[in-house]
Amino acid sequence: AEGTGYEVEVTVADPDGGGGTDTASITTRAVPSLPGSGTEYFVDPSGSDGGAGTSGDPFETIAHAVAQAGPGDTVCVKARAEGAYGLVEFQRSGAAGQPLTLRAFDENRPLVRGWTCFFGEQALSHLVIEGFRCEGSSDTVHFYNREQNSYHDIVVRNNELISSGGLNVFFEVPPHPGAENRNESTNIVIENNRIEGGTS
Repeated sequence: AEGTGYEVEVTVADPDGGGGTDTASITTRAVPSLPGSGTEYFVDPSGSDGGAGTSGDPFETIAHAVAQAGPGDTVCVKARAEGAYGLVEFQRSGAAGQPLTLRAFDENRPLVRGWTCFFGEQALSHLVIEGFRCEGSSDTVHFYNREQNSYHDIVVRNNELISSGGLNVFFEVPPHPGAENRNESTNIVIENNRIEGGTS
């Protein structure tokens, strides 16, 4: 439940040597809200990015659909029969109670493949990524904010995340001048994913 406190112990074992055990106190946060009542956009490999993005006239690429979507909107993606969708870059956030949601259209997982699958390089918040198979040659979800602002209220849920190098789910804020590197991301929910390769 939200606001519940726990004492946790984490043990890390590295087959190449090293590792250790540490304890910490944590408090649970609320899971970001479910999608609002915004526009639903549809992506289908048979569609066209010149279309309207409706179920009857879908877009062809995820990247184009995400570029149109805003707070409260949902992008529903149909799996390709062959091949994969390319890297998706988020350049826009949702809002409190109105996340921008990217999800599979049905139980067939759309495949996204690239050096990373989902990418952000600015302050982002209130996003949901759900139901995909992601194959990254480095990471699968890579958010690196060069402007030193935090990420918050982002959900990565029910995906298959396969990384052949580097980390898997990666949120980083570079150090402020004179400060040590620290991750200021808050309320990041990573749940019910199957992770293979790198760690989060």
